[in-house]
Amino acid sequence: MLEFRNIIKYIFFSAFVLGLVIYNNKFTQYKTPFLDSIPVYVFIFFVITIQLLEFFIWKNINNKFYNSFFTRLLLFNLFIQPIVSLFLIQDDTVRTPLLIVYIISALLYSGYKLINKQFESKISKLGHLNWNLDIEPPVFMGWVFFFLVSFFIEKNGSISYLGHYPY
Repeated sequence: MLEFRNIIKYIFFSAFVLGLVIYNNKFTQYKTPFLDSIPVYVFIFFVITIQLLEFFIWKNINNKFYNSFFTRLLLFNLFIQPIVSLFLIQDDTVRTPLLIVYIISALLYSGYKLINKQFESKISKLGHLNWNLDIEPPVFMGWVFFFLVSFFIEKNGSISYLGHYPY
């Protein structure tokens, strides 16, 4: 069983590493313009948290309660990531409609899929962690679109490319 003090240690370690990134960008000569924004740090935190949740699932793979609990947290994190990513878009006239479409679509889909669904991660035949989310390919492609679209939009709302990020 996972002890509370270990959870606290892992959370503090993740926060410490993210703090080092923030410190490096604010107080050293090695600055990265992309990392000069609070929404970027929140985005990075949610992406890093997936690894932390996977660790907790592996640690509790045979404990049904904690396995289900951490798998649900992981699903919630996946739900939130595109929302956080969309907040990287500075133009409200672009960001707001995208947020509305994503949130309504995601809530409708999750309401449909979550009824009587048992969430429990398992070890696949290849030895990898299988989250057992059963997401259809079109839904996955929609999630990828909302997750990545902010990296293609300039400050003025025009389409860009990854090599020329607006921050």
